[in-house]
Amino acid sequence: MALNLIPERKNLTARPQKGDTGTASCGSLMGHTETLSYTTDNEHHGQATRGAGVTLMIRISRPIARWFVQARYPSGTNLLPILMYHRVLAEPDPLQPEVPHQALMAEQFRTLAGAFNVLPLHEAVSLLQQGKLPPGAACITFDDGYRDNHDLALPLLRELGLPATVFVATGYLDNGRMFNDSVVETVRSLDTGEIDLSRVGLGKRLVTDVTSRRTLISDLTKAVKYLEAGERDDFCQELCRKAGHRLPTDL
Repeated sequence: MALNLIPERKNLTARPQKGDTGTASCGSLMGHTETLSYTTDNEHHGQATRGAGVTLMIRISRPIARWFVQARYPSGTNLLPILMYHRVLAEPDPLQPEVPHQALMAEQFRTLAGAFNVLPLHEAVSLLQQGKLPPGAACITFDDGYRDNHDLALPLLRELGLPATVFVATGYLDNGRMFNDSVVETVRSLDTGEIDLSRVGLGKRLVTDVTSRRTLISDLTKAVKYLEAGERDDFCQELCRKAGHRLPTDL
């Protein structure tokens, strides 16, 4: 189920992405400037070779940032950057460093609003099919429909007048919890010591510090992800019992 969040304020804009030979991404917003990072793959001007990871950091004004984006995504282009989020956290989580927290998301959204023309997804797709995308078009989506999309992301979207589409995993409504969240919250709750995970081919693992927990989360998620649904649910329930704590049901 998809929900379109379209604030009353009119948007305008946000973030560089793929060019012909490299990838551009927006960094922090500082006053009236954007910090743009452009990573080349195999570009003649930068004399970079594929995989070299040559990054040019350029601080430029908003009008120039908008020009840069619109030059890469001109009117009628067949390229549509889509920023795909899942969760947003109130504070940074050492066990999930890849998940943006609210302050970081605010920074990203301000950068988006300063350089791109952010459109509702259904509108952008229609214009894309017609070859009528406006310059600098982009979209924002959230997968799975976490509560924090409403509580933390929506106020930011409203403040900046940015539309977004939320794809809700309806099977997890009313106190449900996705398997990956069961993994994260179980590992968070485990006491320091050894845990037997032979059932999913991971043997016995020692849980000590944040690094070991983060590694365990990654390994467990990969091991459990492609199990048959029933087996996966059964294992997650067993995992929750190992934690010895009540896991959150309000995600």
